[in-house]
Amino acid sequence: MTSVFDRRFALAAAAAAYVLAPGHPDAWFRGLPLGLWPLVALVIVVSTPALFPATSVLRVARPTTIALLALVALKLAVAIVIPPVGWEGRYFASASGRLDGAPRRSTEFPRLDATRIDRTIDFHDDYLPLYFLNEADFNRGMRREVTEPVACVWSGHAVVAEATSLPLSLESRGPATLSVDGQAVLDAASGKPASAALTLAPGDHVLTLRYLKPANTDPLLRLSGVSVLVTPWNVTAWRVRAFEVAGLVARLADIGAVFTFVLGLWSVRRSARWSPALLMAAAMLALLVVQGSLAAAPLQRRALSLSGGDDWLGFEARGRAVATGDVLMLYGAPLGKAEVFYYYPGYSYFLAAVHAIGGEDLSTPIFVHFLLLFGANLLVYRLAERVFDRRTAIGALVFLLAIEELAFIRHYTVTLLSENVYFFTSVVTIDQLVRFVRSERRRPLVWAGVAGGVSALVRPAMMLYLGPAALIVAAVSLRMRRGFLRAATAAALLVVAWLAAISPATVRNYVAAGAPVLISSAPAASFINYNLPPNVDGRIYRDQYLGSSASAAGVLARIVIEHPMDTIRGAGVKLGFSMGFLQLMGAHVHPELIAASVGYCLALLLCPAARAMQTWPIHAFVLAHLAGMVLTMPSNYGYRLILPMYLFFPMFAVHLAFEASRWTAARVSRRDGAAPATSRSAS
Repeated sequence: MTSVFDRRFALAAAAAAYVLAPGHPDAWFRGLPLGLWPLVALVIVVSTPALFPATSVLRVARPTTIALLALVALKLAVAIVIPPVGWEGRYFASASGRLDGAPRRSTEFPRLDATRIDRTIDFHDDYLPLYFLNEADFNRGMRREVTEPVACVWSGHAVVAEATSLPLSLESRGPATLSVDGQAVLDAASGKPASAALTLAPGDHVLTLRYLKPANTDPLLRLSGVSVLVTPWNVTAWRVRAFEVAGLVARLADIGAVFTFVLGLWSVRRSARWSPALLMAAAMLALLVVQGSLAAAPLQRRALSLSGGDDWLGFEARGRAVATGDVLMLYGAPLGKAEVFYYYPGYSYFLAAVHAIGGEDLSTPIFVHFLLLFGANLLVYRLAERVFDRRTAIGALVFLLAIEELAFIRHYTVTLLSENVYFFTSVVTIDQLVRFVRSERRRPLVWAGVAGGVSALVRPAMMLYLGPAALIVAAVSLRMRRGFLRAATAAALLVVAWLAAISPATVRNYVAAGAPVLISSAPAASFINYNLPPNVDGRIYRDQYLGSSASAAGVLARIVIEHPMDTIRGAGVKLGFSMGFLQLMGAHVHPELIAASVGYCLALLLCPAARAMQTWPIHAFVLAHLAGMVLTMPSNYGYRLILPMYLFFPMFAVHLAFEASRWTAARVSRRDGAAPATSRSAS
């Protein structure tokens, strides 16, 4: 089995290496950053071998892997031979129209002493790649690609072996000028299209294009007629001549790689025997990949500006800062003088990684959100199978997917919010804790602590779960008569791993801001604002807040003592909303959420298996999450904050349904068996 696993892994790794390796810019697979469709291909080639039955892949894995690695070598050779192509672009946010300061940075070209390299100059509307307008210093307004003035200058080299005639034309909104070797040849300063016939003598020529997009103007810049290869800097003539031939080789290599991979797996399709679980996983992956692709495709190559003042712009701005080199998010401040993290740092670093792999537009982060749902669902299936049985796990997965289609995907998976990362990491945490409860092995505790810490970096409210989780670990150890010392050691292991995972954020806050804040600046004042009783002057309680969490807790305690009925009513409304009764806070009814939460509560009351020790980590997470909802406002941004609990509710609701059917069948069977006996007695 190990050799089978190794060969499947080798096949997937070889296919992934081909997609990721640098290549020709005209090929399908150009290397990093991938863009949307090569990322989709990467997901397919990595997941497909795992979805095939292991023994069926064994026969084709080795030759297919060798062939793919040979094509990787060919692809790398092409990348070494060809020159870099495109115009070196420097983009400036310039109200004056001058090229003041340093050019803006790009996540696709973080080491370039410019903004980016553009293959062609043909931009309109939000296809002009002004991605930097989503950075922190543009946290204002909407449609900044229109409202903000920008200045751009592109430069490139054209090496021609003989005299070459270029029928040039230039169209723009705003002043634009094309110069060749320092001489202006096209001027569209009046905003009207300009054209000219230019003959390039043999040799190297420097082309420079300047463009100013005025404020409150839709971008438009189109330069046509440049039929020669443009490179960002001077290269040797033989590399330019090799470009087209290398492009043909690269396309053939792409075709060969696709053919090799598909043929290898197609040849074993008849001998493969898929289990229901594998078929379900494949169907779910296909569904989410298609949905993710459709949701992400309209965002390709579009520099859409996110709305100022909203969380999605805050996350994207910080992700861009990390991806362009500001790893500590200092924003130019010296060490010790920067700000403590305010936005959850884990999600910002996640976005930076996705941009580095996928590209600068928003298509790949949205697509990856769907992949995270797939990963979380697989873990939920495994968790339900571990806690209950396979039949319950299958039913829970179907129910969960239906809930996601109705409640998760339509509104929140397609937005730059941290939920989907948190879904995945929190399920990993709970799954590992359940593994510990079942086996009492220490390794799951370490993984649970690491995953829990990462979850807290993505959403700090996860810290409410640390205490209950540590208590469960200690209680399980004591119940198994392992002794107090071993119980304390196990709980300490979880806590240490958890704190180690979040320690980079703490260290960063101390080094960058001089404050050893655990993760982010906790808005403790909001706990007071969200729990003020109605018809009471809130200043009475706000003025008592001294800026610390302890002070906030004291103010909340006073509110509870002085207004107990208002506190109970407010908490009841928040709990009801969190359990799916969204109409309590003015939202639309979601019957699927109500069904899941009611099924969960009834299962706790009626089913002993739903209260078994191995379910304790799940119930503790639900209680911790509900506590967070009561302290804050669960209706912020609609109902997205309550959704993590609904990953776990379906398995309990499905278990209840199966138990109810079993109880009903047993009762009918007893009644049917009693009827003939009664008849005989009467006769």
